[in-house]
Amino acid sequence: MNFTVRKLKFGDEIASESEMAVLKGGSGINIAVNKFDTYYFLGNHQCLNDYLKFFPDGFFNIYCHNIKKEEYALESDFFVFGINTHFSIDLRDKEINCQIHDYHGDHLSFRKTASKEKTDIYRFFKDERRIPFNFYSEMLAELLLKA
Repeated sequence: MNFTVRKLKFGDEIASESEMAVLKGGSGINIAVNKFDTYYFLGNHQCLNDYLKFFPDGFFNIYCHNIKKEEYALESDFFVFGINTHFSIDLRDKEINCQIHDYHGDHLSFRKTASKEKTDIYRFFKDERRIPFNFYSEMLAELLLKA
């Protein structure tokens, strides 16, 4: 399989542009990396547990699997911070809906915290403490469309 590396620019919380390196192989994105985060996009025949055996469950490793693309929506299962979630993104307004699965412990929530010129910003919260990681709606939609 041949791989190509490209740059993807996306809006961030200070209304500027950040950049990711995107590794693409075959028909879609396999890995996307920026300063702090690594996104792994699993194909239809790849198992999350196989990835977790070889790659550490690091704080900034995000695994996307079971990706489904429809005309006006994207859906994907995510594994991040030891949390299993299911994201739905409405492609018309880039709103993210998150369902949290199999989580036991502190009260966990996911919500939009800011709307900026180029993107909306979402975060996880344990009780009312913010988990220090941002999900950018435009970036996430673009990555999933290309995965």
